[in-house]
Amino acid sequence: MKSSKKTDSKQEKVRISNMHPNVLVFYHEDYNADELTEINVGRKGLSLFQTIDMDVPIPSFFVVSPIVYKDLLYEAFDDEVLELLEKDRVPRPEDLAAFIRKSEFSGRFKESLSKAYSRLSGFTDTWVSVRASVVFPERQDLSFQGLFETKLNVRGMEDLEKSIKDVYASVFSDGVDSYARDHQVQISDLQLSVVIQRMVQAEVSGVVFTIDPITKDETKMSVEAVYGLGDVIAKGEISPDLYLLKKKDLSFEEKHISPQEWMRVVKPSSRRTQGQSGAVDKVEISNAWSHRQKLEDRGIQDVAKVALIVEDKSQEPQVVEWVWESGQVWILQTRPVSEAEIFGPAAKSSKSSADSLSDSENVFDLAVDIVKKGKVEEKAIEDALKYVQRSSPEKSAVKDLENQPENDDEITQLKKEIDRLNALVNRSKFQQLKETETDDKIREKIQKKQEADQDRKIKIVTDEDSKSLI
Repeated sequence: MKSSKKTDSKQEKVRISNMHPNVLVFYHEDYNADELTEINVGRKGLSLFQTIDMDVPIPSFFVVSPIVYKDLLYEAFDDEVLELLEKDRVPRPEDLAAFIRKSEFSGRFKESLSKAYSRLSGFTDTWVSVRASVVFPERQDLSFQGLFETKLNVRGMEDLEKSIKDVYASVFSDGVDSYARDHQVQISDLQLSVVIQRMVQAEVSGVVFTIDPITKDETKMSVEAVYGLGDVIAKGEISPDLYLLKKKDLSFEEKHISPQEWMRVVKPSSRRTQGQSGAVDKVEISNAWSHRQKLEDRGIQDVAKVALIVEDKSQEPQVVEWVWESGQVWILQTRPVSEAEIFGPAAKSSKSSADSLSDSENVFDLAVDIVKKGKVEEKAIEDALKYVQRSSPEKSAVKDLENQPENDDEITQLKKEIDRLNALVNRSKFQQLKETETDDKIREKIQKKQEADQDRKIKIVTDEDSKSLI
């Protein structure tokens, strides 16, 4: 019975992910969480859609489909890698990143991105953060937390496009390569969505664990807090305040106040031209404030209340990232505690330098693998589109052919196969293609059908000629 339920759940996820094969940008007001899967918006993106359905305060956001990542990398590497090889040069990781940054997004994506950013901004371009959202449904045990580039205080379309490319380029960093090798993952199998979210001016920020992260006691919860932006916690740059609360009444069991000499803040640029980002600055904290509790007790309890709502609706312990602005709690993201890297970033590794992505052979293999996959998709889609166009009713002497039910049924069936293939390649499910029916076999079927149709057309035309002679 359990196995049957698992299969039904997997099939339902595949069905849902197939609902949006051509959507490039998912705006938070247009979709509910139950209409999306990780394949559409990545893990962080899906978590945000799920959290906003819980009616907790989240800054407005939209998510870029992994289709955009896949298409840009194929476009970036296709010709450039060959050019390097012609010059007897094997690409390096920095070459791959440079190829990505100088490649152009498609016109269709630029239009979708512009519309979504305008909706997020209103009348004036707003400041946003740009973060990676990993797509790797086969391995839920992997987090990749804190490994990819994060861009803060991004403003304007030019800077937004550049920041998305920077996030993509960070896939080829040593940290990602190290984590992938340690967990037997091919980087070419990874895909990225990107979350674009309105920036909140963080007075205080931090992380909530809805269980005690040390003892795993589920009757307690831990709140960490720092002045300014909270990325300093993940990077280990600042020791946060730590407050341990009892869940039943939110009373404080422990308080550990950590002196904080500086904080990281967003300093908006005075220039309002396209492509100008504000800086993220380190600001010194006065002695009068550096030893204080970061939020009053009531503020800490407000943060804890929102985190408990998330835990209750998620039905499992959560790690919740939060920001405090002008007396308001905002939730930036949440994930199950089982995925959290409690003792530091996921990037820690024991790999030797000999295994580094910097090895020229590894870089070349990676680039070729991405291009190869892109070409398989391109060819499959090209053949599918050609067949659909050719299967349209012809305005000729053979127009009676469209009225033959057995032919219509066969064409309809083949079109369904084409739709299935299109959905599969859009999701980069190459393994699934190998395990079921390869695109070559489908194309073979199409070719045979076209030949049969051509013979039928010739026969009908011949019959027509014979009748005219009589």
